[in-house]
This record gives sequence, C-alpha cells and structure tokens, in this order.
Amino acid sequence: MERGTPGQDDVVITDESLEAARMYLPARVFLVNPPSLALWRAATGSGVTVAGSTVAVASKLGVRIRRTKGPAPQPGRNVRSTRAEVAKEIAKEEKSETATEGVQEPDIPISCEINEAPESNLPDLTKRATIIAVYSLKGGVGKTTLSMNLAAVLRRHGHAVCLVDLDIKTGSATSYLFPNSRPAVDIVSWDEFPLEKASDKLAVESFLASGPAGMHVLPSPEASYQVNVVTNRLMGMALDILSAHFDYIVVDMAGGALEHRERKALSMADVVFLLATPDEMSISGAVRTVDQVVGPGKPVDPSRVRFIVNRDRPRAPRRPEEVARMAGLELSFVIPEDGQAIDEAAFLQHTLPVLLKKNSLLKESIENLAGTLVPGFNAAPHPKGGLLSRLRSFFKKLIRKGEKRSEKSLAHAG
Repeated sequence: MERGTPGQDDVVITDESLEAARMYLPARVFLVNPPSLALWRAATGSGVTVAGSTVAVASKLGVRIRRTKGPAPQPGRNVRSTRAEVAKEIAKEEKSETATEGVQEPDIPISCEINEAPESNLPDLTKRATIIAVYSLKGGVGKTTLSMNLAAVLRRHGHAVCLVDLDIKTGSATSYLFPNSRPAVDIVSWDEFPLEKASDKLAVESFLASGPAGMHVLPSPEASYQVNVVTNRLMGMALDILSAHFDYIVVDMAGGALEHRERKALSMADVVFLLATPDEMSISGAVRTVDQVVGPGKPVDPSRVRFIVNRDRPRAPRRPEEVARMAGLELSFVIPEDGQAIDEAAFLQHTLPVLLKKNSLLKESIENLAGTLVPGFNAAPHPKGGLLSRLRSFFKKLIRKGEKRSEKSLAHAG
C-alpha cells in the first residue's frame, strides 16, 4: 500500500521504523520486525501493532494460511474487502519466501482462509492459577475494595497474584492503586501481546503494572473510546496466558449489564464471589444477578458461586442469613462494615487496610476469607478477647513503656 491518507478500514503491513509506521494511522498498522521487548514497549499505545512475522499478522487479522490443492476459499460475508486483499498478499509473500529458501516442495498453491472466530494460536500452556471473579449487577457494594485487599493478602502470604481491573468504564481499582500517574500498560495493550512470548514470564510481566505488596496489576483502559478493544477473545487470551504464570488471578468485575468480555471472565472463573449489602436495593440487585448469571445456559455454574454479604452491621435492615435466603443462595461469608479502616488506608497514600500494621475487622475478615480459598493458609495473629481485654493489653503496654523510661532516667542520673 502506498503512503497517503489511509482510512480506518485500511490495513497496512510494513517493515519500516516505528516512527514511519505511525504515519499510516488511522489505518490498522502492523509493524513486522524481529522480536524485541523494547520495540513492543515503545509501540504500546501508539496504535501500531508489532508482529514478528506475516504469519503473526495473519493470526491478528483472523487469517489462516494453509496449503491446499484447491482454489483459495472466498472470504465470509462480514469480512471487509481490505482484509481479503491482505490475505492474498500474505499468501503470495509466504509462497515467495518458501521459493527463495531453496527448499524443494511440491507444486501446491498457498491459499488463505478468513476466520471470523479463529482458533487460539497460543502455545500449549499449563493452567496454574485459580481465577476469582468478584461480581454484582449493582454497583457500590464493595467489589473493588474486596478485590484489591484479597489480592494483597494472597500476595503477602507468598503467592503469585495478578489483579485484573475489568471495571472497564470506571476503572476504580486502577484509579485507587495509581492515583498520581497511570501505568503505561493496560488491558488494551494486550491486543498487541506477542503470542509466541506467552510462555515467557518476563514478557508477560512487561504487560502488567506493579501493585502493592508485590502483586501484579492489569489496569483498565485509559480512555472510554478504547472500551470496544477489550473483546471476549482478548479477555480470554489474557486470562489464559496469566493463568500459566500466577497462583491466583483476582478479577474486579464491572457492575451493570453483562458484556461479552464480562461473560467470558465469569465463565472462566474457578470461584465467583457474588456480593450484596444488607439493604433492599442491594438484595434486589442480588436477585437479578442470580437470574441473569447463575444456572444452566448462563456463565456461572451454581457450584462455583460463593455468596458474600458485605458491610454487615448490628443495625442493618436485614441480617446476612435473611439476605441470602431472599437472593436464593447459600450464605458463604460475612464481612463486617469497617469504614474507619478503609478511610485510614486511603488517607495513608492510598494503601490498603490489609497492609496496615494495625489490626481491624476488615483485615481479619479478608484474611479469613483467603483461608477458605487456600489450603493451610495461616493468617496473621490477632488480639483475642473483647473490648475489656484489649484495654487491659493497651494499659499494660503503656505501663511497660513508663517503666522503661524510668529505668533509663535512673541510669542516666547514676
């Protein structure tokens, strides 16, 4: 394709420099160059997709190159003509490359087939991770708080953890964890991930951000116009690759109507935490969540559901057991309301309550919840007893400090 003013429907394949490739935008531009992490990082977010070969380009376009004795199949009805033209050009290029290698092969023409739903081109990956999705149709029930703190607890106890911010439109976890400057990578970047590097841990981590306690984070898109890039196929590919490198993947889901990407994440999750708070609006949302998400022909099998009542308090309109009964689910866990711990953590440079040295109801609850997921999980010790025993412990420490100060004063005087 000659340089000019290509449109958004055009496809450009070039082996020029990254700067030259950008001149073809807003077309869909593929830069074919030898594999280089530096190049992939430089191209991230530029609109140019880096590919190691024309075969990789074919995979991105949904074009399958094959050898056949028959004529080239016709593209499907929904395939743009530009993609069909690119398919033919790739086939010609592959044929010419084979001829120049000096390899004697039968005289069999090479054709291209357009696949609207191409098969996965991932290498053979062994699933390692437990995928945990945190979801509710109703927003504001504490999905993000639970997701971030659960990921941090799992990481703090020695597990390899990745937090995926799939709240595409609001990106609450991303905004909280990176309040000052957004990471250079996000979910959209995975549209350019080199599939041949799927088994390379360093390559995978280069497409992730570093979060609290050493966990990794896959942030949400930076701009709303990028939302459509995150398809169910992209979501599935990212989770498949991450599953080979981490022990636990915690997915913070968006509230509201289910899109294809959310359905894909829910269907791939090993455990789905459905959240509700003990109020009428949230209970209604929990009922709708169950109707739309759980059951035969729906994304989530009932055996994978764990129903959690969040922000329980003594004067709540409904008791947790009653909330579960109204939602038609078995109660799995209760998390008490602890606004003070959340506020303190947010005030201290946007840290997380479970990472504070100070013990809290929320911290203890999240650690206990992690214990239901991890065999042999040992939570940090907490003070036992009620308010009176805690006060006694406080005054004992105060007296000990006073005694030590007195000893130091006497020693100094002597």
